[in-house]
Amino acid sequence: MSSHPGEIRFGNYRVEEELRSGVVSTTYKAVHEPLGKHVAIKTLNMQLLETSSFADHLDREAKVLADLAHPNVVLLLEAKRLASGRPYLVLEYVDGWSLHDLLAKKHCLGVDVALAVAIGICAGLDHAHERGIVHRDIKPSNVLLAKSGTVKIIDFGIAQRTRSERVEPETENEAFGTPAYMSPEQILGDFVDGRSDLFSLGVVLYEMLAGSRPFDAASAPRPVQRIRRDAPLPLSGRVRSVPRSVERVVMHLLEKSPDDRYANAGIALDRLRAALRSITKEDPSMIVRNALIEAGLLEGKVRRKEATLGWARACRQVLRRWFSG
Repeated sequence: MSSHPGEIRFGNYRVEEELRSGVVSTTYKAVHEPLGKHVAIKTLNMQLLETSSFADHLDREAKVLADLAHPNVVLLLEAKRLASGRPYLVLEYVDGWSLHDLLAKKHCLGVDVALAVAIGICAGLDHAHERGIVHRDIKPSNVLLAKSGTVKIIDFGIAQRTRSERVEPETENEAFGTPAYMSPEQILGDFVDGRSDLFSLGVVLYEMLAGSRPFDAASAPRPVQRIRRDAPLPLSGRVRSVPRSVERVVMHLLEKSPDDRYANAGIALDRLRAALRSITKEDPSMIVRNALIEAGLLEGKVRRKEATLGWARACRQVLRRWFSG
């Protein structure tokens, strides 16, 4: 298989560019010929054989995504294999950027933007958890922000089913997930359920608001130790503009014991939506889209629903006076 975009093909799909690459897989932007429809193709990295046990990661992700259909979860279109046996997934193409890209531009986000993104993540998690699926790797690079403002969770490669499946590491020392975003129980290798994802969401939400993760340390092992033992520094100690009601939601997500967190993503979603409504009536997708524009990632004009409502209210008042006169 050629390594040059434009020369790589997956059946009727021609690769146009590489979108992202990890230890196990690479995702490309591709176009279906002759339909011209853009998709994302996820496949094993070139150096991994199709007979490698890592191919199971893609097979597992395909089976998980086949059970999910939600606006905040990337959509699986089909799962196939090349003639060589190399597996690949055909996914919807999300035209936008990752949350990691936005944080690289803005460092920390406004309270409304952070809540709007968290609502999208939590809604996708709620859908997955209701179907017994735990993501286990929620982090900024696994959250896409479409140009429309829609939030999409991607990369279910290490997801597991809480009811019937336990995913074992490839080696005794292999850890699944990204340590800085992992829950205490995931770090310890204990059984995890949806509340583990809520802890990871809490880390991401804290990072969006404060510009740094709650358990960051200079040396690599220490964040893991801090996650297990130390309480996060209160957000009010880092960002004075964060309302106490929002801080309470974040700290509840970051409780050490799963029993002390929200019982499920549905409850957390209600709290996040209430927190956003308390500061703005803007639609979450509009808030995210405006943030992309303000960060210089997306071209366009910032639109404010509240400003539009104010203009409409003024027009109604003028018409009322005109008719009454």
